[in-house]
Amino acid sequence: MSAMPILSWKSVAAQLARQPPGQAMRIASHNVEHPVDGGLRPTTALPVGQRGDYRLALDAGRALLVHDFGRYYVATLEQASLVLQPSPTSGEAKVNPVSIGMAVGRLLGLYLGRTSTAASVGAALGALGAALVVAEKNRGPLSDASDRPVRPQRVLKTVRKSHSTVPGTIQGRKKQKP
Repeated sequence: MSAMPILSWKSVAAQLARQPPGQAMRIASHNVEHPVDGGLRPTTALPVGQRGDYRLALDAGRALLVHDFGRYYVATLEQASLVLQPSPTSGEAKVNPVSIGMAVGRLLGLYLGRTSTAASVGAALGALGAALVVAEKNRGPLSDASDRPVRPQRVLKTVRKSHSTVPGTIQGRKKQKP
């Protein structure tokens, strides 16, 4: 019995390019080179039970996305914009306060409730709290029309004078009999 040749990731991408869009290829890990050895870079994709994800940029705005499941890999061709990857930053990474609030809320919910439901509720409340803090922080100045104070008494008097609907009243007062 002859051994199956080791595949390269570029040949896998060429085979996937001949397939219909969205087609996936499952390859045993011993039949293909390691993704890093093939020029793929570690990336982040939606979790589906994989140990890791790798990406190789191709021509025409496409990318080869490889999920590592240990004993096998699942390779797909994706549009480059659909592949999630960490953005390279030269300085300090931007922090998303809603994500931090969600993580803290999830940990707090898990600690207090000790169930996955409590963790999910904690995450939702944490994200909501962080979103409210961000919204309050980003709230801009009020417009000129709403900067002026409104006198409620004056508004009520105007409404009473112009919209008297009770029969037998004039401007909010009862008619007096002669």
